[in-house]
Amino acid sequence: MAMNDLPFSTELNLPREPFSGHVRLLLVPLPEGEPPSVDLALEYNGTRSVLALFGAAVNAQMFNRSDDVVSAWRADPPSIEARTFGIELQARVENLPLYAWAHLLALLRKNHDALEPLQSASITAEGAHGELPVGDVVNVVPQDLRADEPPFEWEAVGAEKSRNISLEMLFRDPVEPGVHERVEDDLSVWLQMIILGAFDLEFEEADDLDPLGTVKSTSPYRIECFVPYYTGDMSGFVALENWLRHMHRQGQALEEAGLQ
Repeated sequence: MAMNDLPFSTELNLPREPFSGHVRLLLVPLPEGEPPSVDLALEYNGTRSVLALFGAAVNAQMFNRSDDVVSAWRADPPSIEARTFGIELQARVENLPLYAWAHLLALLRKNHDALEPLQSASITAEGAHGELPVGDVVNVVPQDLRADEPPFEWEAVGAEKSRNISLEMLFRDPVEPGVHERVEDDLSVWLQMIILGAFDLEFEEADDLDPLGTVKSTSPYRIECFVPYYTGDMSGFVALENWLRHMHRQGQALEEAGLQ
C-alpha cells in the first residue's frame, strides 16, 4: 500500500501478535515558537476525543476478526507527562491486533492537520521488545472481507469507495431497547471514524469534513445507517463486518445485513 509519511515522529514498541496487557501512549503537542507547556497540552481536547473514539471502536469489536475472543480497552483518564508536557494515557487492552493502531495513527494524522498539530506520538506495549516501522503496522491492516460464511445473510456489494452507502440490518426478532441503543452508539462511532479519517491508511492531508451519517429504525425489526460520502479504503468495511458478526453473537441475532 502506498503511504504518505506522517507529519509527526512516531515510536511504536508493539508486539506483532494480538496483545493483552498494559499500553502507554504519549502524544506531545507541537508548540508554535515556544517550548511545550501544560497550558498547550490542556488545549488539546480533540486529541483526547480521538483517543476516546479509538477506545470505543475497540470495545465495539471493530478491529476483532476472531469469533472466539473479545477485544477490550480500559483506559485511565489522560494526564500530562511532566518531562515532555505530552498527553499521557495508560490503558489495559485485551486481544488487540497490531493493525488496530494504524487506525489510531490515521485519526491522529487528520487531527494534526485540522486542529491540533503533534510533535510526536509514542505507543509502548508492556513487554514489547523492539520498535516497529509505521509501514509494518499499516501493511497488516485487512483489506478484504472474510471468506467464511457469516451466521446471517450478508451482502456487501456496496463496499465501494467514494460514494453514498446504506447499511440495512434486519433482526430475527423485534429489536430490544438495549440493543437498539448499542447499535446507535456503535454505528455513531463508525460514522465518526469515517469522517475523521480513520480508514484513510495512505495518511493523506485532511480535507474539509464530510457530513456525518445517520442511523434510524425503519421497522421494529430493521435499522438503517446512511453514509453520505465514503472516502476511506476497504478497512472501513472490514471494521463494519467485524462489528456485525459480534453484534449477531453478543447483542441480538441478525437475519440479514447488506450494503448498498
